[in-house]
Amino acid sequence: MKYKNILQWFATKQGRQFTFTGISALAIGSSVTYFLSHTFLLSKYKEIVQMYGLGVEVPVSNKVRKLFEEVMNEMQVPELEKKYIKPFTVFGFDMFHAGCTATRTGAIIGIPSNFSYKTTGDIDKHNIVVNSDQVSWGSDAGKKLLDAMILSEAAQKFAIGREIAHVQSSYIYLHAVFPVSIIGSTYVLTANLNHRMGFLNRPFPLRFILYTLTGLFGFGMWIFLQDFTTISYETESDNAMISLGEEYIKGGIEFYSKLLQRNIALRNLMGQKGEKLYTVTGNDQYMLRQKHLPLTMRKEYFELQLEELKKTKQVSSKVTDEKQSPFDVNTKTVPAV
Repeated sequence: MKYKNILQWFATKQGRQFTFTGISALAIGSSVTYFLSHTFLLSKYKEIVQMYGLGVEVPVSNKVRKLFEEVMNEMQVPELEKKYIKPFTVFGFDMFHAGCTATRTGAIIGIPSNFSYKTTGDIDKHNIVVNSDQVSWGSDAGKKLLDAMILSEAAQKFAIGREIAHVQSSYIYLHAVFPVSIIGSTYVLTANLNHRMGFLNRPFPLRFILYTLTGLFGFGMWIFLQDFTTISYETESDNAMISLGEEYIKGGIEFYSKLLQRNIALRNLMGQKGEKLYTVTGNDQYMLRQKHLPLTMRKEYFELQLEELKKTKQVSSKVTDEKQSPFDVNTKTVPAV
């Protein structure tokens, strides 16, 4: 009976006001939390994902730092923006980025420690565990995992450049707007349906069905917008790397190939958990969402771009050879009189 009275109270004017206040706080809080983590609390965010050794931050090696500067120069990043992009050593073996150059707080780019490795002999195997267990490095999957950690300079430059291109966009503004917009619009939609269809005077189970449907609609919209914009920005970043020429295209092919190889190796090493995380081909395993473009698709796209570039070079070379040829097929010889 008490439970029923509480549900009825939410249908009163005071209850609706309480609900409005709570949802407003949730909407604004979600957006503000995301925005702050990528701006004013960026340093705190970095501390969470930073790699530590004996309680001390692991610094970026001189080799990687020089490579980082080289990539920014080749991308022609303005000098002012360079000051706002800071590299650091991230925990794990995935690239990381947060913030953007469109804010005063700038951006951070996390570079895995394996970027400092030149050969598999440089890898500290004792500190690498999978499923809280030591890896069987002698197994086929273990050997492939080791090999996947070693990247050429071209692949490293591509990975760094891709993250730089991403933080040069204004993605954080869009992602910060989504929560407040979607939660707010979902609430307005629900309130209008309640008012027009008289759901406030109907049994709670009917209102519960309405709230469930509108909630699922709002959640679906958030997923769609979040994933769509993420994939769009990732595509733009890939295209920015392609525009830099053959070295970056080849680097992209190698980088995505190594990611696929790593994921396949982890899938085999992790057993059932690995099968839930990765597909047979090495792509991330998703249920309903598509958070990122499949790695196989991105790799194939770069391979296609490399083929197109080679064809263009062949045609250009052929035209150049014809222009430089001492024989002109259109030249007519005039017979001597």
